[in-house]
Amino acid sequence: MTESEFFSHIEYRLCAELALAPLSDAPALWCDGFVSESCSSRVQPLTMSGRAWFGGLRGHHDARYQEAWAFTLEIHSDAQTVAAVPWAKLLPPEGFHDWFSIDVQSKRLHMVLRAAVA
Repeated sequence: MTESEFFSHIEYRLCAELALAPLSDAPALWCDGFVSESCSSRVQPLTMSGRAWFGGLRGHHDARYQEAWAFTLEIHSDAQTVAAVPWAKLLPPEGFHDWFSIDVQSKRLHMVLRAAVA
C-alpha cells in the first residue's frame, strides 16, 4: 500500500467514524482528503503533518464548502523514514475507535496509529 492509498483509506474510515459517533459541536463534519506536507523523523514516533479537507460545519458555510484544517499523524512503527512506513499495517483495526481526536475550534485533527503485528 502506498502513502496515497493509505490516506484515501483513512479519509473514508474517518468519515465512517464521524457518521457513527458525530461530534456534538460539529455533527455533520466530514473529511474529503489529506495533503501531507512534512515529516519529522528526528525522534520516534515519526510525525507527519499537513492539511485535511473538512466540510459540514453547520452554520459556518453551505454544505458543499470545504476548508483546510491542520493534521498531525503519529506513526508508531519501527520505520525510521517515511519510505519505510508499513502503510497497510497502520490502518486501524475494525471496531477500534480511539485513534484520532478533533478540535473543531482550532480546526485540528490528531491521529495516533500503531503498526499491527503480523
